[in-house]
Amino acid sequence: MKVVVEVGMGDGRHLSGLSKDEQDSSTFFIGIENNKTLYIEAARRINADNVLLINDSFENRIRDFENETIDKVIMILPDPKYVDRLYHDDWISVYASIFLKLKKLGTLEIVTEIIDELLQPVSDAAYHAWAKWLVGAFIKVGFGVEEILNEAPANYFSTCLDRFRGDPERIRMMTLRLFKPLTKLESRSSESI
Repeated sequence: MKVVVEVGMGDGRHLSGLSKDEQDSSTFFIGIENNKTLYIEAARRINADNVLLINDSFENRIRDFENETIDKVIMILPDPKYVDRLYHDDWISVYASIFLKLKKLGTLEIVTEIIDELLQPVSDAAYHAWAKWLVGAFIKVGFGVEEILNEAPANYFSTCLDRFRGDPERIRMMTLRLFKPLTKLESRSSESI
């Protein structure tokens, strides 16, 4: 059985679409949301046998998974405390835990954004410097880079994505598709960003 976990599933729109697309397959979806109101909204939206919804923080629930049991983890616009440079020392251990729980060649997909502190347009130079730093942080954990997109996938939905897509100059999005390699990767540079 394939296991897909969406961390911070919000109102469940994305997870609902995924579960409907995979209804006849052997994929099992787990949605984790800490916000009680959003969790209730997701529970109302999703009524499928192949989905389990959990109202808790991911940090509390990650230990429930055995190592190398998850095929894919999805995070759409995680809270800044899970991606910002300012909080790096706090969040890096969360991704190290995810890395352990992923199967070999399992994937971590993160849609995230950079916003100028003064709400001005984000320059290409600032965007690329941020992207290079962020990719480097994940490579240090052990992830390989499968793909980097300079936007959110069109088939991904959330309330925040709806808002953020409307302002692409001031809110620059990036999708990182990372994977757990079969063997430990040698440290690589992230100069290709």
